[in-house]
Amino acid sequence: MFCLKHIKEYLIRFLRLGVLVCIFFISPTEALSSDYFVSKTGSDSNNGSQSSPWATVQKAANTVIAGDTVNVADGIQETTRVTINKSGTEQAPIIFKASGGSNAATTKGFTLGSNFPISYVTLRDFRIINAIGKGIEVMCKGCVIENNYIEFSSDGGILIKSLATNVNGTVIVDNTSSSQIIIKNNRLYRNAQFGIDVRGRNNLIEGNEVWDTIQHHPNRVPSPNWADADGIHFHGSGHVFKNNYIHDIKFDGKYVINSHTDCFQTFQSSPLPYQEAASNIIFDGNRCFIPDYNSGIAATNAFMLAKASNLIIKNNVIHAYGGINTGGGENSNLIITNNTWIGLTNQTVLKNCQVGIECWPSGINLKNTPNVTIKNNIFYDHLYAPVIVDATSNNSLVHSNNLMYRTDGKNWNADGLISSTGELWKINPKFINPSSVDYRLQNSSPAIDSGTNTGVSTDKDGITRPQGQGYDIGAYEYIGETQPTSTSIPPTPTPIPPTLSPIPTPIPGDITGPTGFSDNKVDMYDYNQLVSDFGKRGNPGFIKSDIVLNGRVNIFDFNVIITNFGKTQ
Repeated sequence: MFCLKHIKEYLIRFLRLGVLVCIFFISPTEALSSDYFVSKTGSDSNNGSQSSPWATVQKAANTVIAGDTVNVADGIQETTRVTINKSGTEQAPIIFKASGGSNAATTKGFTLGSNFPISYVTLRDFRIINAIGKGIEVMCKGCVIENNYIEFSSDGGILIKSLATNVNGTVIVDNTSSSQIIIKNNRLYRNAQFGIDVRGRNNLIEGNEVWDTIQHHPNRVPSPNWADADGIHFHGSGHVFKNNYIHDIKFDGKYVINSHTDCFQTFQSSPLPYQEAASNIIFDGNRCFIPDYNSGIAATNAFMLAKASNLIIKNNVIHAYGGINTGGGENSNLIITNNTWIGLTNQTVLKNCQVGIECWPSGINLKNTPNVTIKNNIFYDHLYAPVIVDATSNNSLVHSNNLMYRTDGKNWNADGLISSTGELWKINPKFINPSSVDYRLQNSSPAIDSGTNTGVSTDKDGITRPQGQGYDIGAYEYIGETQPTSTSIPPTPTPIPPTLSPIPTPIPGDITGPTGFSDNKVDMYDYNQLVSDFGKRGNPGFIKSDIVLNGRVNIFDFNVIITNFGKTQ
């Protein structure tokens, strides 16, 4: 009995001591972390509690500390850009979250780290509509941008940027200032220039959807003559691009005129390294569906590369005019394995161009690109050539176990490759249903077990390789008669989600206003701008007053102003 009594006392003392120790080791930020609330019925003079919410996300951004969570109610419509300059920690991030539904909180954009990098902030489930500039700008370490919907931003969807400082008149760019960022499951629709632009180090870009990017935005005035309409830009090093879906970026003659449209594009800017050369980057399991064409120069490519090195391109499914274009030069060390490359054969889309003279639809085009490995790829319906190789690239090229096929049975205009080990020329890969963009393999496909081991352990759908006696060619490993529904089959074209702030249909002639941007009315600002620009020439859309987009300002533009004078949104 005595022993039991003392044991009980010792246990009580031990438990009390344990509680004290736990309290002692809880960090101040963890102990003081709070939940705040923003509601359309709130006020920024409130304390931010659930019963006394704030009215704006900006108020919350100015108040939070590490470990805090901001819950933003449906119906909030922030009329200005939200700037976040507070930081969390790896153990106690700052979280801003909306509901993610069609009535979720809507803003005019976010800037995470305006003048200096921040760290460990999560932005989740917001809607960004009609932002001036980028939809979301991020300069950060360890930030997470996920499940947001970004529409019609005038200068890009999401930008991961680097810190630039002026030192004695010289701009110094810290390309390591943004790192370990996760951009995941965001949807980016009809933004100008690009859906996502990635810089810095070791960022993960996964599961995002980008579609209908535009070249010329009505609020980007003047729209520069170098403007493009791309899916994703990439610079810096150490990034992973996985399971992203880029599709339906089309030449419409108004918002996309003469862009060379790419699912993925990289380059190094000059003279300052605002866009660093890309290196040591993995592209795994992405879908690129942009089968469109305007001219031999303004066409669509899956990858447009300049000064890129040490890229691994695997398990991707591509349907475009061109697969990889290295025309930018100075690329090296590319591993291209287990991809499915689908070309463009529709003569209406190709405008009946003369292949090899006016147009060159091909799978991979290597120029001045040494040390390239091409294995286990399917090249399907590339009218000019599956692979084009210049002398510099050919000296160190390694290729084998690829399959090349044209459905019309004709020869290619340029052979490009000399057949190598295990390669299958003019052999039908026997896709399940190519007309429905199902590029998985039938059970009789010659691509089954015809590949080689390139170190790719899974396929596009995450299926382990190999499944049979050997590795399969293409993005998909055959697993038997009953195959899972593939993520490569695009759904019915993505409907335009409803917006809380409808996209304004620009009034023809609304070219400027008191701030230098269009102001939803046609008035004397527009008339005076046209008078100032009258007679000027340039690329279509580059001059503000080129309303009819014919590359010159003349009587046709004047007539548009007169017809619509006095109209407002």
